[in-house]
Amino acid sequence: MSGTSPPLDGSVCEQDIRWCFTFKEGGVGTFLPIFFGLLHEMRSRLDAEQRGDTAGAPPVAVAVPATVVAAIVRAAYVDPADPTKLYVQQEPAVPLTMGKKVE
Repeated sequence: MSGTSPPLDGSVCEQDIRWCFTFKEGGVGTFLPIFFGLLHEMRSRLDAEQRGDTAGAPPVAVAVPATVVAAIVRAAYVDPADPTKLYVQQEPAVPLTMGKKVE
């Protein structure tokens, strides 16, 4: 997955930022539900702004459930030596036999 993003107001960046996510050894199953949830939230807010539902109102912070935060913290890691890369670990698949969980 790749794309470009405009720089934030007040940042030192002056040009669009090019980014790329690569999933080499899993992790996409952890990333995609979070990504699509945030995308849905962003689109809902943009739709509300276009309808004028939020005219003049300050942005409202939405609490993220503790279980979601815990899953992100368990699954993501940034190497302090190279903070440009985010490593995401996917939960291991549970093997099934005849529809029953193998212990």
